[in-house]
Amino acid sequence: MSNYRIILAGQFIFNNQRSFEMALAQYNQRVEIHFKYDVFLRSENIFDVEQNCVNIPRHVEPEITDRTWRNTVSALETVCEYAIAGSLSAWKLENGKIIEYREIEPNGDKSAIQSYLLGKRLVGKGEDKAAKEALDQAIQKCERHAKAYERRGYVNFRLKNFKDALYDFNKSIVVNPHSEEAHFGRAFVRIIEKDYVSAIKDFDITLKNSIPHQPIFWKTKRIKGECHLILGEYKMAILELIPVSKRVFQEEDNNYGWQRKVWFNLGQAHLGDENFKEAIIALEKAKAFPDGKDNLTKEDIDGLIKEAKASKIPNQYRNPVPGNIKTGAPFLS
Repeated sequence: MSNYRIILAGQFIFNNQRSFEMALAQYNQRVEIHFKYDVFLRSENIFDVEQNCVNIPRHVEPEITDRTWRNTVSALETVCEYAIAGSLSAWKLENGKIIEYREIEPNGDKSAIQSYLLGKRLVGKGEDKAAKEALDQAIQKCERHAKAYERRGYVNFRLKNFKDALYDFNKSIVVNPHSEEAHFGRAFVRIIEKDYVSAIKDFDITLKNSIPHQPIFWKTKRIKGECHLILGEYKMAILELIPVSKRVFQEEDNNYGWQRKVWFNLGQAHLGDENFKEAIIALEKAKAFPDGKDNLTKEDIDGLIKEAKASKIPNQYRNPVPGNIKTGAPFLS
């Protein structure tokens, strides 16, 4: 019988004490009677009595049977039926490859649920104003709706309402401190504020609460490396950018199209670190890539290759000031 590596993370919010207690009772009943305790999550480890919620920070099980996986997911789906907000992601992996992925989120007829789902769909369509109205309604119905705050935060960010976006991301993080999306969003607001140190802290939390099978993981490493580069922390930038440079992204991945920028910034980090040989290699790699989502020019790359071949460090790398190092923006695309 094959065993699988299982990763779960998420949170369910309940509207009141009664809903929470019913979810807890149903979970225990299914675990005890239906599944004979053949699950890998015990209720006492995931049900938060004080907060009336189910909290599962990133949880990893190295060896689980398919039966135990199915039992646990089924029990969590039952719990979700009583929730008013939240979501849970679950991955089943074999030899590092995703065999099955499940996203569990409330889908009932309560207005808070339907307003959130509508807002989520509208965000995906780019209809930001209508999305914001729907998410406003979801939050009015459930003030602890971390996912609605997080989605509204991105809407406000796209509408350039940065103060409101920061408020929303902060509210989301208060309810769910383990949300990688909310920390990622708040990091972008910090970048707008040119507070790269705080952005890096949020990116660190994003990485801690995401996995390499998620696009957000690699996007975070790429932009975190860029923040280190801007601050003149070249060795840290290299540590983040090298794994991204080696990754092959499929066209449907939102990291696709940024590889020229990654190699360009890696070359700059090596140049700032006075490793001219590696700088030349990285910059030549950048030069070989076709046009991507960045705004780099051939002259940008050739100019740095010339400096690296002459073993010269341009002044902007000796005393880095935010804005002096061209990183191949648009930063916030």
